[in-house]
Amino acid sequence: MAPRLFPQIAKAKTLPCDQLLEKIKIQREFPDFYIDEGLPNKLWTNGINLLPEQEFRGIAEYFINWCREQDKERVFVISHDGTITSYREFITGRKLSRSDFPNETGWFSIGI
Repeated sequence: MAPRLFPQIAKAKTLPCDQLLEKIKIQREFPDFYIDEGLPNKLWTNGINLLPEQEFRGIAEYFINWCREQDKERVFVISHDGTITSYREFITGRKLSRSDFPNETGWFSIGI
């Protein structure tokens, strides 16, 4: 959907590299991937980068529940470092900082 600015700053501007991928392009390039059609279209056009924290938390809860519903041993989420850190903070309930970002091509294992 989009990267997420971390930490969230009111009235912040996104970086030029923080570009949204069009839903149709993702579907075309990754035809075997499932895309949840229940998400509001505004998330595909506006993204989650600058969403207020409360609105992001609702989307994060929806996403985590969706991951659980897949009934898979593992679900891999590949995303932007700020997005990953925002989800980690939501899942663990711990306050994180930019120093908690994954290293370049880093990964985290989180049980949900």
